[in-house]
Amino acid sequence: MLAKTLNNKAKLREARETVRIGCDRYKRKAPDFLSLRQVELSDEEKAALRHAFDVATRPMAELRGFLLSGSLQQCPFCGLTGASSLDHYLPKDAYPEYSIFSKNLVPACPDCNNLKRDIVRNDKGARAFLHPYFDLVPTVAFLTLAVRLRARAIELRFSVVQEDGIDAEAFGRIESHFKILDLADRYRVKALLELRGIKGALRDHHREGGAEKVSAELLRVGRSWEESFGVNYWRGLLYRTLAAQADFCDRGFDVVVR
Repeated sequence: MLAKTLNNKAKLREARETVRIGCDRYKRKAPDFLSLRQVELSDEEKAALRHAFDVATRPMAELRGFLLSGSLQQCPFCGLTGASSLDHYLPKDAYPEYSIFSKNLVPACPDCNNLKRDIVRNDKGARAFLHPYFDLVPTVAFLTLAVRLRARAIELRFSVVQEDGIDAEAFGRIESHFKILDLADRYRVKALLELRGIKGALRDHHREGGAEKVSAELLRVGRSWEESFGVNYWRGLLYRTLAAQADFCDRGFDVVVR
């Protein structure tokens, strides 16, 4: 075990300058990562770099703690839950030179980390995912929500649409990000749980001021979320969309199952 550890350290020292050049290239090319030319490394150096991420060394523990502490306790890939792991934006199996490069390590929730896997390209050959550090998310609304009230249930359908101001390449990346990470269904499930949690408050608002009071409160909360996280944040969109649904505000929320 000691001999293996010493050998890994030696290989990391040998690869240091080559990896530094690769990391500089990563930052210069970002976010055009598909044009990156991979650096030349031996199989032993590649294995040592991958191992450096997995092994519980003090430097890696400090880097992991630093990156996760700055994630605002929210996964930047989905915005649904806490980020408790580090995802390799460019997978370490294919790109070992970036195994421990901080710009390639993105805080992520377990679901996004598992769904993203080693995927780099979408079905059109372009980048499949937004990079939280480098990609500028369009400020125009591309996330939409359709609401349908039934006798005993509420149906929610999240989707993405290409609006003016979003070019085809950027939207293709948004679309594949949304599809591969199963965000339509994950947003739907989270939104239904959200509605279960506020059902009692909605009843109180209705008693105080009817449907107008419910709508006003939903809109107030939705705007607050959007001011903090933007127009494409699922929770802000949920509240804002429901605020405009007259049937929902006039006791339609009663169909939400507790």
